[in-house]
Amino acid sequence: HGSATSAGPALMGAVSPAVVAVSVSRARRGTLPAPQHLQAWQAQGRTVVTTADQGTLVLSTDGHDLRLVPFTGKPMNFRAQHGMVVREN
Repeated sequence: HGSATSAGPALMGAVSPAVVAVSVSRARRGTLPAPQHLQAWQAQGRTVVTTADQGTLVLSTDGHDLRLVPFTGKPMNFRAQHGMVVREN
């Protein structure tokens, strides 16, 4: 959920995600994820999606590539390259 006491720099540095998917209700929009986390993730170039903004998120993988399909918006594709995951679109 990205509260101020979760998903901090130590965790993000250890897992280094290309995409951060946050499950949060519309009622908590603006408070979750914590603004400082959201700003840091975006500054680090991470794609951030929330259920408050995009609705249901469907993620699928073939063990190599990742596809994220939000209820609203366009599908996003991520590809593993040289030990990193990068967004293709």
